[in-house]
Amino acid sequence: MHKFPTAQRGMTFIGFVFILAFLLILVYIGFKLVPHYIDYYSVRTSMASVAEESRGQPMTVGIARLRLVQKLDINFINSIRPEHIKMSRAPAGGLLMTVEYQVRESMVGNLDACLTFVHSVTLSSAR
Repeated sequence: MHKFPTAQRGMTFIGFVFILAFLLILVYIGFKLVPHYIDYYSVRTSMASVAEESRGQPMTVGIARLRLVQKLDINFINSIRPEHIKMSRAPAGGLLMTVEYQVRESMVGNLDACLTFVHSVTLSSAR
């Protein structure tokens, strides 16, 4: 009786190296970019906190801006400067606070990742 050879099972070493290299690249990108998204979540939380404070006591533009900058300092958010905070009149009344900023992260050599973040909340206003 003639036996047929069984098929090879598993992956080759070169296949394993390619998959490992791909996974390491994804982990590297994650280590570089995830902290910026965590900072953005802290910015959103700080803005929501200022909006909640304005519900009980209407705020002026200067007070709202100061409270947001203080909360960002407490959370060690250094990527936002005062010029990134825009205040305007909301269509339904009150103030519309918008934070818009970009973060540039160097990846490898001359390759950069540019992340753009925008978030708005409506505040009660004194004027």
